[in-house]
Amino acid sequence: MRKFLSIVLAAAMISAFFVTTAFADGTLEEIIAAYTADSFTDGESELAVTKNLLLNSNFGSGVTASWSSSNSDIIAPDGTVTRDLTEKKTVTMTLTLSKNGEENVSKDFTYTILPLTA
Repeated sequence: MRKFLSIVLAAAMISAFFVTTAFADGTLEEIIAAYTADSFTDGESELAVTKNLLLNSNFGSGVTASWSSSNSDIIAPDGTVTRDLTEKKTVTMTLTLSKNGEENVSKDFTYTILPLTA
């Protein structure tokens, strides 16, 4: 089991290296166009969020990432989710990238947060 986990961890590290390298080599427009909010755990999707989001902030050397929320009471900029007791909520998270402090590009991701009770 330990060997299996080591292999999985190594594969994840290699994958992260190649993704970060690919991001660093592209323009901000290419980076943000290629980025999909792979921020879910346990089979969730942007249409059915019940847990905190895993928001990427590492896009390579010289690239600064920041997240903002249309409703930080429901999803904080760090991805922390606070579910409403009875109502489904829709929140837009905006990813903004800048490279070497010069240009900025942004992309919106819309999430539906399910209520605690149906």
